Amino acid sequence: MAAGGLWYLAFNLIWVALALALGRPPYSLAPTAIGLYSLAGLLGFLALPVAGRLTDRHSSRTVITASLATAATGTALLATGLGTPLVTAVGLALFDAGAFAAQAANQSRVMALDPERGGSLSSVYLVLYFAVGAVGTTIAAPLLEAVGWTGTALTALAALTAAAGVVRTGDGRGRGAVRESPLR
Repeated sequence: MAAGGLWYLAFNLIWVALALALGRPPYSLAPTAIGLYSLAGLLGFLALPVAGRLTDRHSSRTVITASLATAATGTALLATGLGTPLVTAVGLALFDAGAFAAQAANQSRVMALDPERGGSLSSVYLVLYFAVGAVGTTIAAPLLEAVGWTGTALTALAALTAAAGVVRTGDGRGRGAVRESPLR
């Protein structure tokens, strides 16, 4: 839950700050032009079935870690600035693909904790996921004002790195995801 919340915080932070930054000088883009950047996020939806298949073949921890590395790569590109639309679009595509793929793999991990109570566990997970994500939305404007776009993107990168650390340290039950040990 902590890892999912951290990357959703980063997700909301990037998207809200992006819209604000692109609407201000030196870019001063119109809302329609800013909205076109969301098309880069469609890669996130395309990553979902791939993430599901990979999670079925490999541990969810491995898929989440690779997904967060992809999101972090996109965030690092975004941190270089917003002056080159192609770089921004590629950064957003990688960022979204990584975040969406991590979410798919993490949900399978949550559901595997207790398959008979999967719905309840998923509900609790999503409430906490959205609550932590709302923090990203809340801090986006003040953070952008205080540290600029690069600082904001680096904050999102720190959240992704922390999420990967949480995933890599695991649940204390040994290697891999919970689903790898269903008979505990």
